Formats: sequence, C-alpha cells, structure tokens
Amino acid sequence: DWVPATLNRPLTTGDNIWSSPAVANGVVYIGSFDGKVYAYAVGCAGDGGSCSPLWTGTTGGQVWSSPAVSNGVVYAGSYDGKLYAFSLEHGAVASLTLSPSDATAAVGESRTYTAAGTDAYGNSLGDVTSTTAFTIDGTNPCNGASCSLTVAGDHTITATNGTATATATLHVTAGPLDHLILSPSSSTITAGGSQAYTAEAVDAYGNSLGDVTSTTAFVIDGSPCAGTSCTATAAGDHAVTATDG
Repeated sequence: DWVPATLNRPLTTGDNIWSSPAVANGVVYIGSFDGKVYAYAVGCAGDGGSCSPLWTGTTGGQVWSSPAVSNGVVYAGSYDGKLYAFSLEHGAVASLTLSPSDATAAVGESRTYTAAGTDAYGNSLGDVTSTTAFTIDGTNPCNGASCSLTVAGDHTITATNGTATATATLHVTAGPLDHLILSPSSSTITAGGSQAYTAEAVDAYGNSLGDVTSTTAFVIDGSPCAGTSCTATAAGDHAVTATDG
C-alpha cells in the first residue's frame, strides 16, 4: 500500500504548483503559476535547515510543465507560448579528480598530471589543471603539473584547488647501478689478519639496489682477495677495491 509522506519543511513558491519536479546533480527544479522556475538544493528540508531557493528564473506566464535539465541548461515551457532556457552557472570547485591516479616512474623521471573539477552540485567544471597546485608528499611542490622524485618508493601526489583536494600514488623505481658502497669503509687489522667486506649497489641518487656481495670481485692493492676476505702482511695503509660488472 502507498503511504503518504509529510514534508516537515515544504518548499514554497509564489503560487500553485501543477508540474512535477526535475532533479539533477543535487538540485530540485520546479515550475510555478507565478511564472517562475525555482531551484532548491536536494535535502534542504531534511535537516530542519533553510529551504531558500538557490535561484529563480522568470518567464512571461504560468509554468505548467515540468522543467527538463540537459547539458547545464534548464528548459521550461510557459503559458506565454515560449520555451525558456536557463543556463546554469557553475559554482566553485568542490571536488577534484586527479589523473593518473596511480603511476610509476624511474627516479628523476617526470609524470604530468591533470585535474578535473566539479562544483558542489556535481556539475563538471572541466579541466582545472592550470589553477591547481600539485605537491609531492604534502610539502614538496611539483614543477607545475609535472612531478618528479629522486627518492625511490611510493609517494603521494596531492592536488589542491581552493578547498578541494585529491591524491594519487606515484611509485618511483630506483635507477641503474651507478656505484658500490663497501662496508666497512675503513678498518684496522694486524699484519697477516683479514677483513671481510660486503658490497651494496646504489643508483646515481643513492637509492639502494640491494646487496651485491656475491657478484662482486674484491682486490687489495691490485691483488685478488680470498672471496670477500682481504688480507695484507705488510704494515701500512692499503686500498680495497670492489668491482661489480
């Protein structure tokens, strides 16, 4: 069975309403016998708040027909024999969509982002990249909409336009082998003693490529070490060199 509902705070116009409302993008549109089309925010009566019209459009006669909404225009027929078209003015950016939302780049490589905006009623504002600020991990500004990093790992790209924000993930991969880091970098042994070494590969920005000890050749003063263990019988300073590839 149908049960009639009671609206606690009805929406009012200046005269009788004979048409049905149209709803689009969070706004209710209704025509009235006072010759106007009214626009109200959806749900404005649900929380006990004000239901003042967002805007009204005036025609030359009574509006009997239901409005129609398409491509940012509200259409309403009037008893004066005319069809009226009211163009919707978009509001401020209320939400952003960042593209790409998930991307991968090598260290030092840039990724360019675009931002699309919508207003509070879901109306598209199109591309708002030029008025949007982009940052990396919340503090480091991008070069316009182009973002790059020299630190490998997962990073957050944040787009801000007014009070609207959106985020995307940028996975930064380490670059090719640039040099090795030996450990220990300096040590002291007695003559005839030995010291074991490990080698870590890093890229040009210092990002670790992992332990490469097993594939690294070690020499001391030009003479091969015993695997990773180097020894010297002569007192003094000696140079240990590691080569990978």
